[in-house]
Amino acid sequence: MRSGVPSRKGHDEPKQEEQVIKGLNLGADDYVTKPFSIHQLLTRVAAFLRRQRHQSPSVIRLGDVEVNLTARELRRAGNLVEMTPKEFGLLEFFLRHQDRALTREQILNAVWGLDAVVTERSVDRAVTLLRQKIEENQYRPKFIRTVQKVGYRFEME
Repeated sequence: MRSGVPSRKGHDEPKQEEQVIKGLNLGADDYVTKPFSIHQLLTRVAAFLRRQRHQSPSVIRLGDVEVNLTARELRRAGNLVEMTPKEFGLLEFFLRHQDRALTREQILNAVWGLDAVVTERSVDRAVTLLRQKIEENQYRPKFIRTVQKVGYRFEME
């Protein structure tokens, strides 16, 4: 403090706390504030990866459908279901982002990549094909729900 002027550090703390809270509420697993050390960042990344390994099952059941993420296989009632790499990538993306409203653009960028020369309608077509493979009734989906004017949300039973 100089001649009655509060230090800048004390003034920024409420704003920084708001940013941390906002980030965590938006789905972040952790938040690193500036300044930070590279060692702290690497330790946080390693801890996150450890948690992911322990939390992510390699086989997920969706009714009579079994998804083996490690083998990249889908079975329905025990029978192997043929899937394209994009279809499986889409399913895996949905499984890793459950209960979140995902825009077509987010899905397109994550599954097709930033350099893909396809439209958002490609996402709709892939979702239709995926629903045929995992939903009991593709016209009344339980897992891949349409979010009007946004995109899709994957919900477990």
